[in-house]
Amino acid sequence: MNLGLIFSNWRNIKYLITAILAIVLVVTVYIQFLSVPRAEAGALRLLQCPECEHKAVKRVKDINDTNEPATHCEKCNKQVGYAYKCEDCDREFSVVPVDRPSPEDLAKLKTMAKFQYSLQMYKCPNCGSIRTHPMSLPEE
Repeated sequence: MNLGLIFSNWRNIKYLITAILAIVLVVTVYIQFLSVPRAEAGALRLLQCPECEHKAVKRVKDINDTNEPATHCEKCNKQVGYAYKCEDCDREFSVVPVDRPSPEDLAKLKTMAKFQYSLQMYKCPNCGSIRTHPMSLPEE
């Protein structure tokens, strides 16, 4: 038996295995990163208009961005907010972004005042309850 022929074939086998692994790696990287379309930025949320109460499911990057088309109602063109529901009176309402106080003004507030300020944004406009929660997306 010729040992040179065996080692020569072994070297060829190693090259073949390396080439197959390289091809598998390239195909895997292509499938994982290049062939799949990128997901859209932003979260899919249920939005509601505070004026006409029209609801729509939209993808929103920043609800405070007034230049983004998704932050405006399709019917009346007012700025929309997140759709919330009151647990006490079952009222559905819109939580529209408000102008936040400056960091200096927030620093002047005591801890309880900061807590009360944050609760005011999510308070039910019908009964005044703070037991509110964001509405989930409708089932399709």
